Amino acid sequence: MASRTISAFVVSAMALTIHGTASAQAQTAPQANAAEAEDGASAGIGEIVVTAQKRSESAQKTAAAVTAVTGEQLVSTGVADLRAVQTLVPGARFQQEGNSTQVFLRGVGSNADFANIEQGVSFNFNGLYIPREATSVPLYDIAQLEALPGPQGTLYGRSAIGGTVNVSFQRPTQDNETKLILEGGNYSLAHATAIQNLALSSDLAIRAAVDYTYRNGVMKSGADSKNDFGARLSLLYKPGSNLSVYLWGYTVQKNGHTPNLVNKGFDPATGGYSENTFLTSNPWNDKREGSLAALAPFGQPVAPDQTFHNWAGGAQVDLELGNNLTLSYIPGYLYLKSDIRNYWLGALPARQSAEYREVTQELRLSGSSSNLKWLAGLYAYRTVNSGSAVFLYGFPSAFFISNVQRNRLQGAAVFGQATYSFSDALRLTVGGRYGVDDRQGNGITPLDQVSAYRFSKKYHRFDYKIGVEYDVAPHAMA
Repeated sequence: MASRTISAFVVSAMALTIHGTASAQAQTAPQANAAEAEDGASAGIGEIVVTAQKRSESAQKTAAAVTAVTGEQLVSTGVADLRAVQTLVPGARFQQEGNSTQVFLRGVGSNADFANIEQGVSFNFNGLYIPREATSVPLYDIAQLEALPGPQGTLYGRSAIGGTVNVSFQRPTQDNETKLILEGGNYSLAHATAIQNLALSSDLAIRAAVDYTYRNGVMKSGADSKNDFGARLSLLYKPGSNLSVYLWGYTVQKNGHTPNLVNKGFDPATGGYSENTFLTSNPWNDKREGSLAALAPFGQPVAPDQTFHNWAGGAQVDLELGNNLTLSYIPGYLYLKSDIRNYWLGALPARQSAEYREVTQELRLSGSSSNLKWLAGLYAYRTVNSGSAVFLYGFPSAFFISNVQRNRLQGAAVFGQATYSFSDALRLTVGGRYGVDDRQGNGITPLDQVSAYRFSKKYHRFDYKIGVEYDVAPHAMA
């Protein structure tokens, strides 16, 4: 019935980087890398390091279809949020619906944006699980984005049936560095990112980044506009070779208008079904004026108003215990409030709200020897969220299609994975995860809009993984 709206616009970008030597440098690295790739005999393709398996390893030695996109690639291609990343990830669809992003990898995901329904693909910032409404925040000062098709339940647990998308922020470095990225385009687009990195001492560095985007509405009603602000602060403390403490936090405030949904598949000229036909020749026209006025029984669509507040923070503490043993502790916290009013689903005015409070903790121990690489860990989480979806918002006939007044999920798991090398070419991987998840919820049933419901259930689950990999050639693995 309805299709998401895609806004396309041409941008021009200017980037300025000022290093501690106070010299400006042009961004020539992408061209240099391209030249090296063409001259494979002399240089070859640079190694890509990924952490999708919760350890740093070469992408060519990872027995999974990992797609890694660097922060430089995001900037050079004009990608500023997750929705646009799908142009860089094969088999991915990151679909916008209000403030939610419906993430699909190889066709597996979920398009039901209700508080009591989990995502089908796990999305994470620095190891912190991010709910679907918070995946629409801007992507800036990113180190790397990795997309790993699923299922990935042994290492990531819930919501990983379709895989996982992991985003790593750029960490502080020992370089004093200032970066300014300016971008402009049609629809009065103005986008700016400012980054400041400071080395306070030989073992302490901080990094601050702010991001602002303004854009007029792409849709005829003024919907799909931006007035979004984000800020991030991080700290890296490394007092010695055996200890690393990384702290980070960010906030995002969005004041633009989310896009409305427009009808697709109905041809008003024939009154019949036509898969790729919109109501008008302009697919971004969400109005129903003139001859289409009869198709607007509840009035003309307007640009939705929204409230969006998001705060998140976390840490990663790595302690080298010796004998190739590393103990890591990764806590995280997230708060999100999203409320979209007068959100039009074709001809139907609606309202959609969500509020989350989440705490996650992960403790893992990893090690390696000449033939064995392994990790084992504990994971615990608690999420309390609520939200509702209302059709015919603002009219006496308004009704809930979802009303979750409180939905509490909490759980704990133990997991592990090991890879044993029988030879330089042949390896065996085994992994497992045992988890206990407890869900409680209550709300108002959509059936009669009055009756209250309560739900409580505990789940026990064991997931396992067995894999054999063999290097059939220097750059080919079966």
